[in-house]
Parts: sequence; C-alpha cells; structure tokens
Amino acid sequence: MKNNTKDLLRNIFPNKQRLKKMLRLPYFPVVLIFLVLNQANAFSQKYSTKSSKAIKKFTQALEYYQQYQYSAAMTEAKSALKADSVFLEAYYLLSDIYGQTGDTGEKIRILRKAVSINSEYSNFAYLNLGRAELSVGQYFEAKTHLLEFEKRNKISEYTGELKKLIHSADFGIDALAKPVDFKPQNLGPAINTKYDEYHPSMTADEQTLIFTVGLPRPGIDTVIVQTDTQEDIFISRKDSSGLWAKAVQFGAPLNTNRNEGAHSVTADGSVLYFTACEDASGYNPHGLCLGRCDIYKTVRNGNQWLQPENCGPIINTKYKETQPNISPDGHSLYFVSDRPGGFGGLDIWRSSLSENGLWSKPVNLGDSVNTAADDVSPFVAADCRTLYFSSSGWEGLGRSDIFFSHKNADKSWSKAINLGFPINTYGEQTGLTLNTAGNRAYYAADYKGGYGRQDIYEFEMPEKLRPHASVYVTGIVYDSITKVRLLADFDIISLQTKDTLYRSNSNAQTGKFILILPLGEDYALNINKKGYLFASENFTLSSTEDSLFVKFLNIALLPIQNDASVVLKNIFFEFDKYELKPESSTELQKLYDFLQTNASLKIEIGGHTDNVGSKAHNNELSDMRAKAVYDDLIRRGIDKNRLSFKGYADKKPIASNNTPEGRATNRRTEFRVLK
Repeated sequence: MKNNTKDLLRNIFPNKQRLKKMLRLPYFPVVLIFLVLNQANAFSQKYSTKSSKAIKKFTQALEYYQQYQYSAAMTEAKSALKADSVFLEAYYLLSDIYGQTGDTGEKIRILRKAVSINSEYSNFAYLNLGRAELSVGQYFEAKTHLLEFEKRNKISEYTGELKKLIHSADFGIDALAKPVDFKPQNLGPAINTKYDEYHPSMTADEQTLIFTVGLPRPGIDTVIVQTDTQEDIFISRKDSSGLWAKAVQFGAPLNTNRNEGAHSVTADGSVLYFTACEDASGYNPHGLCLGRCDIYKTVRNGNQWLQPENCGPIINTKYKETQPNISPDGHSLYFVSDRPGGFGGLDIWRSSLSENGLWSKPVNLGDSVNTAADDVSPFVAADCRTLYFSSSGWEGLGRSDIFFSHKNADKSWSKAINLGFPINTYGEQTGLTLNTAGNRAYYAADYKGGYGRQDIYEFEMPEKLRPHASVYVTGIVYDSITKVRLLADFDIISLQTKDTLYRSNSNAQTGKFILILPLGEDYALNINKKGYLFASENFTLSSTEDSLFVKFLNIALLPIQNDASVVLKNIFFEFDKYELKPESSTELQKLYDFLQTNASLKIEIGGHTDNVGSKAHNNELSDMRAKAVYDDLIRRGIDKNRLSFKGYADKKPIASNNTPEGRATNRRTEFRVLK
C-alpha cells in the first residue's frame, strides 16, 4: 500500500513541499495519513472545493481508507462528490479505492474524469492512468498518458519504472498489430464447473486428462478469494466416442482435506508428481514435509494409487518447491522454487535421474529462462527440447505471459520468446501443456461464456510456436510361449548420438509401455528381463512423417532355452559389405552385457541374406557378417569358447523373398542359444 498511498497523496497535495519531506517519514503511511488528517492547517491546504460538507465527507473517507475499510471509504468519497461534482481530491481518493478493491475499469474512469476537470492539477494522475490502462490491455491510451507524465515528471525515482512501462506499452501495441492464430475451445461440462479448473496434465496417448480444481473449503458456500478454496486433483478419460468422461476426484490417499495440486503425470500415466503444502501449524497430511510446500510422488498399481511419498531432500528444501513437471523421457524433473541461488522470486530448476535411480542436485535453468520476478509453470514438450513456462519478468502483455525456450546443443536454453497475442493478454496466463504431436495446447483461462471462473481450454498451437514433432510408441511385453504379460526393462537409444533417451519398464500387470520419440532421428529399442533373451527393435522416423503420431509394438520375449534365437535388429552393415557400421555399437554392447549376466550361455552368431545374388557370394557375405559380430564380442572380453559363428545365406528365410520388404527382413543377424 505504501507506493499507492504516496501516489494518492501526491495527487491530492501535488504542490506542497511539506508533503515531499513527509514522504520520507519512517512510520509511513499511517503516520503520514494521520498528519494529513489532523494537520491540514500546517499544510495550508486549499482544497479544490469550498463546500464544507464535501470536505467533511472527504476527510471521513480518508480515515476509512487508512483503516482499510474500503467500502465505507467509497461511500463517503461518493458523498463528497455528490456535494461537489468537481472536487478533485475526492476523485483521486475514489480512484485509489477502486484500485485497492480491484475494479480497474472504474479506477480508469474516475481518473479520466479528474483529468478532464483539470489537466494541470496533478502530474501523477497521468502515471496512475498509464499504470491502470496498461494492466487492462489499453496499450495505446497507456502510452499517451505515460508520455505525458514523462514530459511533466521531475522526480528521478520514477524514471526507471516509467521507461519500463512505456516499453511494455510499445510491446503491447506491436503484439496487437501481429496477432497469432488462436481459437480456444472450452473442454465442456465434463471437465469444467462453476469453480476454478486449471493446471492440466495429459498422458502421451491423449486418453487421460488430470487437472486441479479449486473447491470451496469446508464451511465456505461462496468462493470469493483464493483462501476460500481447497485444491484437489481430478481425472477424466476419453470414452469410446473420443469425448471426455465426467471428471472425478482421485480420492484417497492422494486427495485430502488440504491442498493437493500443481501436478505432472508421466507419459504412460503410471506415476504422478504433485505439490502439497503445510498449513499454518506446520501440518501436512502426507507426512514428511521439509518446507512450506514440497513435491510428492505417487505410483499407480493397477487401478489404485499408492500412498504418496515425499521426493526427498535433494528435491525438497526448507524453502518452497512446487509445480513439478516430469519430462516425457522420465529423466528430468523440472520444478519451481524460491531456494537460494536463483535470480529472484520463483525460479525454474531441473534435476536429472541418475543410473542408480536417484535425483541429482537441481540446477537453475539460467537467465535465459529465469528473471528477478516469478518464472513458473514449466512444461517440457514431447521433444524434450522445448520448454513452455509463465513469467512476470520477461517482456509481456500483462501480469504473467506464457513463453517458450529451446534447449541448445550445449544443454543451455535459448532466450525466452513470448507466445504473442491473443494467447497472451493483459491478464495472467499460466499452466500450458501440449499433446504429444505438439499441435494442440491446453491451458486455463477466465473467458466470457465459460462455466464458471477459470475453465480449461484447448487450441491449435500456431506452427511457428510448436515444438519438434514427436510420435508416441506403445505396446505390450509378453512371454512368447505362455502369453503372460511381463514386467521388463527397456532402453531407447539414439543411434546417432548413442545417448540413452529412455530407461524405464513395462507395467507389471498389463505389460504395457508408452514412450515418446521426436521425429527426424533413428532409435534403437532394447528390452530385457531376467530369464529371457533380450529383444531389440529400431525406428527410422523421418521428419516427413508428420502425420504419424502413434506406433504400436508387441514384444514377445523368449525364455532362455536351447535353440531359442533372437534377431539382432540393431546390427547394421553397409550394402553388400561386412564391416559393422558405428550405429551397431549399442546392440553389440547389449549382447555383451547379456552374455556377462548369463555367464553359462554358449551361443552361435548367424548371418542371413536374401536370395538375390549368387550362392557363393551370399555364403561368403553371411559368413563374414556373422564373424564380424563374433570378433567384436571377443574384443569386448567374451571367451571365444562360448561363441561360434555361421553364415546361412538364404537357407533360413523368415519372410517371402518376393517383395522388397520381405527381402529386407531376411537380411539379418541373429544369435541362437546352443547350451
């Protein structure tokens, strides 16, 4: 209230030197207002009215204002204006009361009225008008009034703020002149209610939507302010017709009679990260709480969610940790914190999952993302390289805008870019999420025609604002003989960089897995389970496959037994040659690890060709390709007595040689269990 009161009093007493001195008093603003009320004679104040009734009402309004009794202050100020309709001091006081109660429209109207009565009375009226107009997206009007104040301003303390405000007005004017395509659609009554719905999170297959709802606290009938609400997490799934089913609460043990929200779900929907905060007494219904707000994790077991667990002291501190976002590959946890080491306010941090399953020490995303203000609501797109977030610190259109940043080759982040108007407006935009394809976005907004307060909307993301296109790969892992679904470990490796992009497992009950892969790269998939031969697949996803957003795989694992064989699908050779390509190294390492784990196994490496070419050439080619793998394993340290190799040419086809696809399938390397 301090700066607001300064500006109010400068409006009311614009030319008094005594006022300038008293603005430096240590007990401001209570002492100052008391002196203003009781020492009017000392100021020799000459009001703009001669009506004693108007002055009396105005004085009473000031007393109520100082006591934060804004309704009573408003009544008295209006009475003062009824006694004298050109009483400037009453107009300025009333405008500030409207500002304190959040009625910016009325504040602007009253200030404009005061300026129209006497444009020379108060320079600060132009600053307050510019601030208010900027806050409701009236950028042209704001710039006009801010420039007028700049011309009149003689107080250096406002120079920095004024420069920033004028720059914001220019940004808004430019954004309005270059709108992006934006047609938001309400998700409807199955999702949205008369309460606030926000912070959507979605599984990779786009079949499950999880979001937060601000419900009335027990004993509260009407929600007026945030403290009247209790946050709970809700879930909805699409029905057979592709429509969202009626959302329901998660229920216990996730939801309690306290706040749970600001969450993120893994790509396969099996793990949920969320925020829970302690109350004034330090109580948190989920047990251990290391700070004001902590991040928790719950795991789905079949149709049940297990008791949430605190993510521990690496992630959580005595400070505030909130708004987790688990990356699509499951390797990084992004979250918001005001812990030391940031740039001010709330910053976005990232922790990586190590080989031993523990989170690393979080690192700040740096000044390309974080500012001295609040930077919140991180969401990493399916490509794992594009970050969307909300910020009140970057140049924007209002209180908080949505921005995006790309991860550079050196793992740093590019400078934040505003999504533009009308995705961003003069209001507060937060909590954006995208589908796997990156072409549909979801966020909460308070638009006219909604079902209540904030509703969740979806819209088509403009192409220039999209992340790199991705596909989601899904399937099941099962025993090839019994057909029983299996819990198995799998890795996804980039064949270009050799980086492991995913390390996860299939569901213990269903054998199902879901993972997300950006287009334009080649990948190796390796699936392992103790007692079984490992399986491998590879994907070549060209950037032209923009319509391909889903790939289904069923992985049959063979129990380890004599004569069982597996095709090594990520062993690569140049056409008609037998030198191993560098992309084969990942598969060769997996085969080495498998033999190390199963130290009693003896295997044969088999080379196979199609039926094109001479028998002699195919015999030699298949034999030399098998020997190349045999030699590599020996170089890695496998005892040669456990290995043999043989070329079979085209003698054992597994597909027809009458088609290009069939011939490609027959050109393969495999290993067979001998003992």
